[in-house]
Amino acid sequence: MNPVLRLKILIVDDDEDLRRLVGSTLKDERYDLMEANNGQDGLALAFTEAPDLILLDRQMPGMDGLEVLNKLRTNLTTRHIPVILLTAMGKVNERVQGLETGADDYVIKPFAPQELSARVEATLRRSRRDLITDPLTKLPGNPVLREELSRRLSSREHFSLCYADINDFKAYVDSYGFEGASEVIQRLGQLIYNCWIEHGAPDDFIGHIGGDDFFVLTAQESAEPLSIALVTGFNEMAGKYYQKTDRDRGYIQGMDRYGVQRRFPLLSLSVAIIDIAPGDFSDSKDLAAFAARCKEDVKQTRTKINHYRKRDVRPS
Repeated sequence: MNPVLRLKILIVDDDEDLRRLVGSTLKDERYDLMEANNGQDGLALAFTEAPDLILLDRQMPGMDGLEVLNKLRTNLTTRHIPVILLTAMGKVNERVQGLETGADDYVIKPFAPQELSARVEATLRRSRRDLITDPLTKLPGNPVLREELSRRLSSREHFSLCYADINDFKAYVDSYGFEGASEVIQRLGQLIYNCWIEHGAPDDFIGHIGGDDFFVLTAQESAEPLSIALVTGFNEMAGKYYQKTDRDRGYIQGMDRYGVQRRFPLLSLSVAIIDIAPGDFSDSKDLAAFAARCKEDVKQTRTKINHYRKRDVRPS
């Protein structure tokens, strides 16, 4: 089976026997299972591993399940992850509290393995049906991006939008196919997340709007160091995704959009940084259109990183 399609499930419970039971119940070639024995470690794994589903114990010492759940739901990179609460609490008001905090479902302990398996599969089906994230990178997509842009514009914040795009990606796809392209996109998503961890802030936003287009919304002082780390990291790793002959000569042969055979250099990354001040844009659609023009400009000029401002007569 293609490893890209395997689903990651995170089990967070302080009871080792229960983790073992859940693991044996869900042991399947479709799932990669991860474990944490406390809320703090579970939260850290959720942030770094972006699981497809979290099974979360309601009662744990230290950070309990509801606190973990609340932190997951208030972070833009994890709020979309479906969560099933594992709870020994049978009272209706206690179950309702978990659902109101953001749980997608609950299983009362002790439970039958068949029930747990059925609820996991049902929750994953609903998640795929209602997906607002890119299935490959697990990053939020267009609907959440529009919502976040609208929120920041209406609150009249100063911030920067970093629009990252891979140069000559179509030629690479034509040469190496969907599988090779998917691996590059997935790795770029991971790299953006790592650069955000190092240079960004908790209230930043990372989004994947499709194809090789990624957004980061961050503070203006963070935009350039984050973009430099991203461009440097991608350009250093790009050669790994070529056959040795292509890598050694530094280019591939392919057709451009006009049907002309030519040489395309190895993949590289360009980032357009749009510095935004209150009143610059009327709405998220206006900002997105300007960002798309800036992205095309930075790609055409072949510069790695460039800054843009709406108040400039033309992108500079």
